This record gives sequence, C-alpha cells and structure tokens, in this order.
Amino acid sequence: MAEGRYDEAIAHQSEGLAIAGQYGDWLCEADIRKSLGELHRAQDRLPEARREWRIALSIHEKHNAHGATDLERLLRST
Repeated sequence: MAEGRYDEAIAHQSEGLAIAGQYGDWLCEADIRKSLGELHRAQDRLPEARREWRIALSIHEKHNAHGATDLERLLRST
C-alpha cells in the first residue's frame, strides 16, 4: 500500500516537473522573442542613428580646429 502511494507521489512530482519545464521553456522562448524584436528594431534604426552621428560629427568638425579624434575616425568607419 505504501509502495503504491510512493509511486503515485513520484508520478505527480514528475508531472509537476514536466509542467514546470514546459513553463520554463515558454518563458525562455518569450524572452528570446522579445530580445529578437528589440534587436530588429535597433537594426531598423541603425541607418538613422548613423546619419545622426555623421551630422553630429560634421558639426563637431566645423568647431574643431585640431582635426579628427580617434572616436571620430572610428565613427566614420562604420
């Protein structure tokens, strides 16, 4: 009799772990989808961000009599 209850408890525990595992997979998948969405939005904005940087650099160059800094060279190369 005790053996039957033990087996039943193990079965419930296994079922609970399986459900928790599926829930954990779902959470991970949701996080991955969210992160991918953020990445795609950032990639879509990249050309605009580069234009903004180039405008800022051109303004800075007009006011900078000493030439380009390492940061400016790096930004121009992207």
